[in-house]
Amino acid sequence: VLVVAGRTAAGHIVVFTSPRGATSWTSGDVTVQGDAALATGSPSVVVDPAGVTRIFFRSMTGDLDEIENDSHATDPWISSDLTALTASTHGPTIAGNPTALSVPGYATAVYARAARGALVSFTLSDDALHPWYWINVTALSGAPPIVGVPAAVAAPDGFGLTAVYSVTATGTLVEFTDDDAGFHLWSARNVSAPLSLPPVDASPSILAGLPTVVTTVTSGGHLLAVSIPTVSLVGASFQDLSALARCKVAPAHPASIVAAKVGYVVAAETTAKHLVIFHVASPTARTATFDDATMQPLTEQFVGSNPVAMNLNGVTHVLLNSAGYIGMIPRIVLGAESQDQHHARIEDTPAGSDCNPF
Repeated sequence: VLVVAGRTAAGHIVVFTSPRGATSWTSGDVTVQGDAALATGSPSVVVDPAGVTRIFFRSMTGDLDEIENDSHATDPWISSDLTALTASTHGPTIAGNPTALSVPGYATAVYARAARGALVSFTLSDDALHPWYWINVTALSGAPPIVGVPAAVAAPDGFGLTAVYSVTATGTLVEFTDDDAGFHLWSARNVSAPLSLPPVDASPSILAGLPTVVTTVTSGGHLLAVSIPTVSLVGASFQDLSALARCKVAPAHPASIVAAKVGYVVAAETTAKHLVIFHVASPTARTATFDDATMQPLTEQFVGSNPVAMNLNGVTHVLLNSAGYIGMIPRIVLGAESQDQHHARIEDTPAGSDCNPF
């Protein structure tokens, strides 16, 4: 089942589901069903290895809250305030959107930016009396404050490590790992410096694998894909997808990366609010292509939120808020351009006939 969570203008969390092979969606207001607090920002949804759907979000008061589906027949959705549950250890409020990681072999964990830019994590434990505990990752690693939304993934080189990527206020891409290096439970590494990356200002997006691929956007609108084969950053490299495909994107607007049948695709927004899809054969490819999805006859919609790309049965799905349709005149031009022989000055069909396909 494909599960999507979103926030309404009234601050309610709504869950949309679509089973395999279905041609429609069902939805439910889990804020009402779970008697949860009102939300702000964007929620993060995961289905844990036990099959439990968990939705994490920032409440209006800044607490980290969860709504989960425990499959109970009469009361399937329940809510919890994770900041309140960790209050005895001074559990923090959060200032940014949360990011959840829940994969086999790992405890379910949530990462977020707290006040003053600290990266904090909340982890689900087996202790019924104290189900959640939190730590200040920034304080443990001695890293600078972060901005935006962090992205978490199971580390590419195994060993049960977690890698969290984020951006600092100075435009540096940073990697946090719980590798206990240098007598620190968590360590932080500057990804930008060894790769000589230009300043970046968009929250990262991650494609898990070997190597892990992290996307972000420079302050000049270049979409970068950083390949990281090991948390030590040995062998790391990057691709400037904007240069390879000759297409810039909107600075400070996060892109979204997902696996494709071959290589990967990245969904991003341009300054004109067009949705563009980059196609890359591999992390070492020297070419890339892109499609302007907004300028397709059957879409024609502007981007109203950061796109979220997913792969379901080999098909790429991109979800986003619509900012409306292209106006009538551009739509007429779009229809005309679709018939103009690919912008060719002269294209005889057949050759030498002085005739076009019509």
